[in-house]
Amino acid sequence: YVIWFNLGIFNPRYNIPPQLYWIGDLLGLNKKWSLFAPPPNRGGWLVILGKLKNGTEIDFWNQEKPVHWEKPSLISGRYKTHFWRKYWALSTTTRFKWHRYYLARYFCHYWNNQHGEQKRLENIEIIWMRSIVMPPSQTSEVKKISMGKYDCPANRS
Repeated sequence: YVIWFNLGIFNPRYNIPPQLYWIGDLLGLNKKWSLFAPPPNRGGWLVILGKLKNGTEIDFWNQEKPVHWEKPSLISGRYKTHFWRKYWALSTTTRFKWHRYYLARYFCHYWNNQHGEQKRLENIEIIWMRSIVMPPSQTSEVKKISMGKYDCPANRS
């Protein structure tokens, strides 16, 4: 049962039929490997693309530098704390996608309170740079997936 259950995580063809789930619940066997880590077939990083009032596009992680699409050497280094890393990771999932709006509002507020009117942040786009995890000797194509574009509020408060 446990092997069958976990095979279904990696390939939906092997999912346990819903009418048999009660067996795993009864015996406490419905455990997923993802309890410890995400499935090892996906990876990626976020790019926060900001557009300023003066038309300049910025990479929000690198403040006023041009947009950086390449994979960072240390992805976790983009986050100030483990909390922020986990929060961003959860916001990329469908279950927590509603958080993205509030993250964008936070970034708008944070940026616009630190910069003048000419460098006012007009909108933010959250982009997931998704890649397939491959063995060290191989590379995979990176896909840009827009997680949403959000306009900043007009007021600066």
